[in-house]
Amino acid sequence: MSREPKKQSKVPFSEKDAAALLQRYDARTVLTLLQELANYPHSKFDWNELAAKTSTGISDAREYQMLWRNLAYGHSFTENFDNDAQLMDDDSDLECEREALPRINKETAAEVSACVQVMITSFKLSESTPTSLVIQAPLTINVPACDSSTIANKESSQPSNLSTQETSIIFPVTVKRQTLPNVSSRAMEANSSVSGNTSIKKKRAAWSEEEDMQLRAAVQRWGEGNWANMVKREDFPIKRSTSQLSKRWSTLRKKDDGAN
Repeated sequence: MSREPKKQSKVPFSEKDAAALLQRYDARTVLTLLQELANYPHSKFDWNELAAKTSTGISDAREYQMLWRNLAYGHSFTENFDNDAQLMDDDSDLECEREALPRINKETAAEVSACVQVMITSFKLSESTPTSLVIQAPLTINVPACDSSTIANKESSQPSNLSTQETSIIFPVTVKRQTLPNVSSRAMEANSSVSGNTSIKKKRAAWSEEEDMQLRAAVQRWGEGNWANMVKREDFPIKRSTSQLSKRWSTLRKKDDGAN
């Protein structure tokens, strides 16, 4: 009889959790640990091997493992790490997903994902022999800096206002050097001339009746002149720039005034 796969549980990761974590470890240590684990070549972690080779500064395998367990599924830290303490089983690693609270918007999530991809790729590049094809560059990351008084209220049932500020850290990454194509100066001049002529001849698409109706509805809903906020909204159907919206609305108003 086949066993049904276990449903993955979601464990929240709040601003208070981040504050408590950064009171114990600096952001560079946390990011380095995640980078090392993301590039570990085997399906099961060997914590003794990881602790022996880590760049985090953590020498105790149990502490290294506990930091991962806190990050992965919210387990609390052990105050004292005994050298004789046994490592814990990690079968539950695959059954848990951390969920940011409060939830972050799509733009922030995309930015975080891009930073993670750069960090993981950087680790792989740094393991290879240095060549002229790679270059080390600083990656600036904003992390929360919380007042220590908020940590004391973490277990309190009373609601508290979490006052957080951001601080920037520089995390070194290794990236591939971008090489420019070998293009002759004559070809570059020709391309520049073609692109210049194209930009002159290119005409803007005419406004459709449907777009006019959508613009009228948008102004009625969000207000006249609020063009910048409109173009940022996912539910705004018109794919035009703010200046195009402004000019078209002026045209529509003149038409309406003339009709009256």
